[in-house]
Amino acid sequence: SSPTPGTGLDIIGPIQTTIRHATFAGLVIGIYIDQGDKFLAPQVVLEEVNLARNGVGLLYQQSQSLLVIRSIIEENLLGLSGGSSILLYNSVVRKNQLAGLVLNMLSAPGPRSLGQINNNEFLQNGIGIYLETGILLPLAEASWIEINQNHINQNLQYAIVVRDPSCPSVSGQSPSSQAVHSGQINFFGSQNEIQNNGKGNLCPSDYRLPPGFVKP
Repeated sequence: SSPTPGTGLDIIGPIQTTIRHATFAGLVIGIYIDQGDKFLAPQVVLEEVNLARNGVGLLYQQSQSLLVIRSIIEENLLGLSGGSSILLYNSVVRKNQLAGLVLNMLSAPGPRSLGQINNNEFLQNGIGIYLETGILLPLAEASWIEINQNHINQNLQYAIVVRDPSCPSVSGQSPSSQAVHSGQINFFGSQNEIQNNGKGNLCPSDYRLPPGFVKP
């Protein structure tokens, strides 16, 4: 069903859903997902889906298990934007004006996985991947994300941004207008090709990445 004006498909409530070989284009929001209680939410799978020229290609709030595989997300204002974890595999995320993937976990209490981002291409977006979590207590464990074997190239600003006052935001505002920084995020993964991004590979530039995260 699609009760939200300008949305191609709404997935509301704990509904197990698989969408294959579908295109959502020229909309305010291509696909919107809000499964409510995350502990009851079944899996949503998007396979070989094309999200093109929308305001937001995929916008999701709570989803316990969201898998996007072999899909193309291109020429949206924002490609993928979510408030919970995502599994993104073997997909192309390109030419999205503000960012290819935004993970904004501000409403999620405590440390948690932001997802797995494996074997994708992030090309010619404003920002390739933009990450943000809430500020945790000083001694609390950090949230984490796994990023493996991606090509994150030729993005206009940075390949990866962890929200910080010194970095650009996904709202298009200048850095000085967002005097907030993300909670700590630990990166895992290896063999990512990250090069030829307009302002650099990572912001803040001194953020800690594991050995081998970037392919030599």
